[in-house]
Amino acid sequence: MPDFLDLREFFIEGSDSNASHVLLHITEPTTPSEYRRGYFFALFDVANGGTKQLREIQSYIDDIEARYYDEDEDHDFESLLEAVNRKASSLFSKKHIQIDCIVGVIQGNAIRFSYHGNPTAILFYHKGGALQATSILPAAKQESPGKVLFSAMLEGKLQTNDYFYIATPQVAQTFSVDRLLKIVSSRSLKQAIAHVSKVLQSLRMQHSYGGLFFHLVSESDKPKTGKRPAHLPVGSTESMQHLHAKRDATNETLSPKIVKQAKKKLQPHVQETNHRQRPRDPKEPMLQLILISFGKALVIFGISVFRFMRAVVYRLWKMLVGIIILISNVGNNRQTVLDNAKSYMVTKQESIKALPLLSKVLFVCTLIFAVVFVGSIWYLRAAEAKDALAAKYTQTVQAVVDKKDAADAAMIYGDDTKAFRLLKEAEGLLGELPVDTAERETKKGSLSAEIDVILQKLRKVTLVSPTVLTDLSGEAEQVKATRLAHIGDSLIAFGPEDTNHYVVDKDTATVDRLSHEAIAALSQASTPKEDDTVVFVTGNNGLAAFDPENNTIGTNDIAFPEKDPRIVGITVYNQRVYSLDEANSQIYKHNKTQTGFDQGAAWLKETVDLSGAVSITIDGDIYVLTSEGELFQFAKGLKQSFTVADLDPALSNPTIVWTYNDIEHLYILEPTNKRVVVLTKEGRLVTQYSSLDWVHPTGMVVDEEASAIYVLDEQKIYRFEI
Repeated sequence: MPDFLDLREFFIEGSDSNASHVLLHITEPTTPSEYRRGYFFALFDVANGGTKQLREIQSYIDDIEARYYDEDEDHDFESLLEAVNRKASSLFSKKHIQIDCIVGVIQGNAIRFSYHGNPTAILFYHKGGALQATSILPAAKQESPGKVLFSAMLEGKLQTNDYFYIATPQVAQTFSVDRLLKIVSSRSLKQAIAHVSKVLQSLRMQHSYGGLFFHLVSESDKPKTGKRPAHLPVGSTESMQHLHAKRDATNETLSPKIVKQAKKKLQPHVQETNHRQRPRDPKEPMLQLILISFGKALVIFGISVFRFMRAVVYRLWKMLVGIIILISNVGNNRQTVLDNAKSYMVTKQESIKALPLLSKVLFVCTLIFAVVFVGSIWYLRAAEAKDALAAKYTQTVQAVVDKKDAADAAMIYGDDTKAFRLLKEAEGLLGELPVDTAERETKKGSLSAEIDVILQKLRKVTLVSPTVLTDLSGEAEQVKATRLAHIGDSLIAFGPEDTNHYVVDKDTATVDRLSHEAIAALSQASTPKEDDTVVFVTGNNGLAAFDPENNTIGTNDIAFPEKDPRIVGITVYNQRVYSLDEANSQIYKHNKTQTGFDQGAAWLKETVDLSGAVSITIDGDIYVLTSEGELFQFAKGLKQSFTVADLDPALSNPTIVWTYNDIEHLYILEPTNKRVVVLTKEGRLVTQYSSLDWVHPTGMVVDEEASAIYVLDEQKIYRFEI
């Protein structure tokens, strides 16, 4: 019967992140391929580390995790740690930084891990009918050769009901091995974690604490409830007592002496408690006396300052009341206040004159001291605030630079999505930078320009110089064509407010202006693959068709299953018409009849909000575009997962989307930014076409066979090469 792994963690944040910053990371498998890889865990305690070092460590953790679970790569865990060693030397550039960590994996009942510094690792195992404990790592701090983060790999196996425990060094000052053994022996793992957390939280120390318990339990002992019991696909027959250290075959290994010491420590034996009696220092009582005296002096000084400030506040209050009475003469007491003030001044003058010279000197010194003291406090606080703002500015600038460099690197490896996300984050941070000096303003402008350069590469904007095929404004006094359709070698320009349609020859650019007064408001059009007609949506939710033999437009029959539809788009596929009803958020499928098309049936099989829909196209799947810039994909009546990625700026009030089953890309016309956006059918950006000649393009026809796109803008039809 397979075993299960009961995994529990604890974390208590301290009051000083500089003294101790704990990073606790656990990755649990969720797919079969991940189960074969097992569990990944990392526990770091960083003292005297800056934000840069913490980010660097977090990036190493993320990189190990991503590459370890990557199905396309077959990385041994040991090689991943070696790769980190080659990059991690920069961590030790900060003076006085202290890193204590354990990083490892659990596959089935096998454990492999490496460590740095002086973390805690304890095995609780059953022997002689009782639970026993042994510390796995050496008691003394690891002496790392050079600047190597991980130097040796340790590996072994767990038996059923064994516990494997790791923690940051500060935990060991409160919980010795013996104390933990008693806690684990007398409580369930959930209760033991709760007890440890409660005790550590009550200490309220400046250090942070973190740790993990791994408990291998049998199927019959699987926890009924709990946070993370997880199935292990591999059984366990060997014990963690056979854990041994394996020396790396690289130059970044531990010295043979330390590896040998680690091997010795891993053998099961009676372990001493971590609490040892400290030899008494004969000078300690004197030190305690000095500290107590200093503390008393601080208390007396604090009380004196409090009394002084209280007296000042009282006098200020009396003065405020006196000023109010002088101004308003409340109760006719103005003269009384003046008399009291004069009497007070006379009394103080006489008191000062009566003081001996020494007292006068002391009084003046006290005043000077008070002014200096208050001024010093104000100055120190102002200096601290200024330093904090300067540090924040430096950190923000560095964060912007780091994200920009990371985006540049992501582009080199072809990860445009990650690069785009990092650049947007960098832009957000850049907006927070102050520009209170000319130097800072210049720096912000320089960073903004560098980000824009990379963004321009990601935007993939192609600036075209289109040719004007024809200008329709010369065909009539008021041409109001806003849309384009195509059939054969001709383009058809039309609009809902124009009673004429204009047939333009693609080759000769000749224009035939034809009337369709009997048919109102042509708004949308679609040309079937057979290229034998053009189907139009009319203003009253009707249907019209273009006859290419005489260039006329006539009505066709069509009906809809829902009342009061609002048809905003139409597309033809396999001799069937698919109509887009914005009012009812539905797509109807209409079969061909002798006089047009039938009533149709609802094609969508689930409820999707299509309010704001403006265009529909088909390639077997159906794509619906909304004015909000959303693009939906449907297959067999069901909404598919589809996201437009890497597009900047995002779509704003687009009007047309077009593709077909033999067309590789999706084409979107967006008048707001005067562009034609080309996407893959997975939503990735291919390119963006724009022109300085365009004002507000409203119509588009894509002729991939001729590698050309036609755009209608301000009654001019432009043509440019793809």
